[in-house]
Amino acid sequence: MKAASLVLGATMSMLLSPGAIAGDTDYTPAPAPSGDKFLVYFYRMPAGNLSFRGAEIIVDGKKLFGLATGEYSYAYLPAGTHTVRADEGKLLWSSGGQSNEIALSGNAGETHYARVAVGTDISQFNPVSMFVLMEVKPLLGERQLAMSHLDPDTLAQLPPEFRE
Repeated sequence: MKAASLVLGATMSMLLSPGAIAGDTDYTPAPAPSGDKFLVYFYRMPAGNLSFRGAEIIVDGKKLFGLATGEYSYAYLPAGTHTVRADEGKLLWSSGGQSNEIALSGNAGETHYARVAVGTDISQFNPVSMFVLMEVKPLLGERQLAMSHLDPDTLAQLPPEFRE
């Protein structure tokens, strides 16, 4: 039920976001991976609620970049399995948010999509915020990226081993 609540909230936010209505996007596909690397797009879904907290993306213990709501970036990972974590950003008056971790596996030349979604679980009497990192199918990832904006600063922050 929690997943259904999150998906419904993310879908409604996506459909009602200004970018989705106006077609406002700067999505440009990343260069194809070469050598023994695979490409991963990381993106943060637009969310009307709790969207003021950023998401820090960490791969194998190394921080790649932070993402604000409606933003995306990408990294090139060596073929194999990696531990990918998203940490919910902190606010001045808070001790920090939630973390979510997944194992992400890829072969050389592949493209993967990892989405960070923020929503509210309304299945309980007392609604709670949810912060979820998940790998999504390419077709869904491509559609959702088309409503996102690349933050060029995220690419500048990438450690050298995660660049093409």
